[in-house]
Formats: sequence, structure tokens, C-alpha cells
Amino acid sequence: MVVAVAVSPHTGAKALPLTLNKPPTEAEAAKLAEKPKLMPDGVVPARISRAREDQAKKSGRDVIVATFVVRDADGNEREIPVYLNTSNAGLLLLRHTCIAVGAEAKFNAGSISAEDFPGHDVRVVIGTERKRPWPARNVILDVMPAESAGVVTPLRQAG
Repeated sequence: MVVAVAVSPHTGAKALPLTLNKPPTEAEAAKLAEKPKLMPDGVVPARISRAREDQAKKSGRDVIVATFVVRDADGNEREIPVYLNTSNAGLLLLRHTCIAVGAEAKFNAGSISAEDFPGHDVRVVIGTERKRPWPARNVILDVMPAESAGVVTPLRQAG
């Protein structure tokens, strides 16, 4: 175990010790420090892993922050947060997400909560957002119901 104590150059105050149970090797640390590659734009399966209710900083509107988990081409899981809200720009995404998780009736009744979203499998449209001065990032542009898996049931056995 490695313990390091940081001292702030601004205040001189000691921070809490930093504890590493298993310090990474140079190669492991370099891999962790790599910026993730952008996923190509398109439709991919996803799962809503969690959701929480919050308030938008600028507008003060109530929002639901849903975290979608998608897999990239290498099989790595990526988490993409989506801010579901009732703004003019966000209303369609909120509606489509509610339909995708089977909560259209709650949407129409105006009684949606963060508890309606986690654990649902959906399909999402991945896009790339480029806003200067920040680096490009993947975003979710739309949400659709998951395709139902086609199950083939043999009517009779050969033989």
C-alpha cells in the first residue's frame, strides 16, 4: 500500500492522504490516462444504469440525469449521461425515452420520476458533439425501444 500526503501550494494545508491499494504499473497508468476514442455515429444497444433527479444550473428547471451504458467496438463499457428535461429542445428526447422504457402513460399524465428509467434496455442514436474549446465527445441524440429478440421455436424435430 502506498500513502501520499498532498500539500496545497496555495494554502499550505495538508490534504487527506491518498491511498493506493495496488499501485498501477507504468503501462497500466498510461492506459488509464488515455483519452477514450470516440464511438462512430449510429444506432447501438444501451442500458440505463441509473437516474437521479436534479435541477439545471442555468434555468432552474427540474431534470432527470439518466446514465446510459453502451459498448464500443472493443467491448469496453462507456457511460454517457443524458439530461432529460422539459425545455423545447429536450422535450422530444424525454418523450422518446419514456416510450422506450414503457412509461408513455406516465409521460402523458405528467408524472415521471427518475425511478422509471434504470434497468431498461434501449437503443440509442450516438452522435458526436464538438463545442470549442472542449474536446469532441459522444452524446445521445435519440432513444428508441430495444428490438425484441427473435426467438425461433422449432415446431417439430427432424428425424
